[in-house]
Amino acid sequence: MKKFVLALLWLLGGLTPALAVSEGAIPHEPIPAPYWQSDPVAPSGYANALALDAADRPHLVYHDTATGMLRYAVRPAEAWAFGDIAYTPYTPGDLSFDLALTPDGVPCVAYASAGSDPLLFFGCLEKDTWQMEMIAEGGRSASLRVDRGGRPHIALIQQSNNVVYMTRDDEGVWQTEIVEQPGRYAARLWLVIDSQRRPHVIYHGPLPPMRTTGSTHNDPNSPSVLTDDQPHMIHAVRQSANVWEKQPLPFSQVEAAALAPADELWLLVSEWQVQWGHPPFSSAKLMLAQPAGDDWTTEFLREDYDWQIEADLAVDLSGRVHVVYRDITGLVHYGRRALDGTWERHSPGLAEQIEISMKLGGDGQPRLTLQREGQMVLMTRVHILDKMVYVPGIWR
Repeated sequence: MKKFVLALLWLLGGLTPALAVSEGAIPHEPIPAPYWQSDPVAPSGYANALALDAADRPHLVYHDTATGMLRYAVRPAEAWAFGDIAYTPYTPGDLSFDLALTPDGVPCVAYASAGSDPLLFFGCLEKDTWQMEMIAEGGRSASLRVDRGGRPHIALIQQSNNVVYMTRDDEGVWQTEIVEQPGRYAARLWLVIDSQRRPHVIYHGPLPPMRTTGSTHNDPNSPSVLTDDQPHMIHAVRQSANVWEKQPLPFSQVEAAALAPADELWLLVSEWQVQWGHPPFSSAKLMLAQPAGDDWTTEFLREDYDWQIEADLAVDLSGRVHVVYRDITGLVHYGRRALDGTWERHSPGLAEQIEISMKLGGDGQPRLTLQREGQMVLMTRVHILDKMVYVPGIWR
């Protein structure tokens, strides 16, 4: 019997170190356990963008800081194929980029420069050549999405600190709208597209939100009430050309945003508090935020001191939330939240302090891009079977 179980382990889960059969092991061990498969890609810099096509093939864009090239990588089979997109000799703080696939699986890229010569470029891969065009003034936090009709959407924060949205009309002409003029410096924004192909932009707003009341604010895990001098976030939804419906969010900082299948907005948010000492330091708290009627509730994930948060968020077709973040020690944490609120958690290991990107495959499993020892790595969570298999074992 033991030989049979060992053979089954080898066939179903032999690649994972998470399980082992030994004398005296408890019967009904779960077979197999999930594990993470690591695939080194290339030396890379501080940021990357990941997309998966309909066949779950990974597509990547990354900045090669050694050469100044913005590069593209795809793995159509066992080996990676690479190509250069553009020469972008910018410092890390002056370059932002994003990647999206058309419904036909064609990769498209938007990248923006800040600094003395701010420019925004967009293009797609056509017949093995990147066809890039300069379309507007550049800036920070360039975000790209392509809707199911194939129309590209771009949002960014321009040098003037304006929050700008752009889309290409049926004649191929880019149309630009100013979503907000916050009048303050902001480094990041988030762009998502809902099931009606409407863009949602989340950004730092110019005016304080209305004070909120309710029992959820008596909960230490609930959003704190913001005062007039605190920064806060705005959620803007485009209704028609140059018409945006805007709602204040009761959070001072957003780390990631994703839409559920019913177009509910989920957020990773953080709270910061200065701790005075010698020298002074800060406490950072990461939370998952979900809408609750006209209010929001939060779920505590982690707290660290002097924590530079790198995190990402996704929601699958069944409504389960997937979260990934790196703690201050370098350990990466992944968690999947079931519909009943319970979590399945485990870690793919260590990573360096750069951007972590996550996308969900058609198999429901996440893919992560992160960096180890200067090398960008694709991590794939592997679960041989959709459900755990229990084999009754008898060991003597």
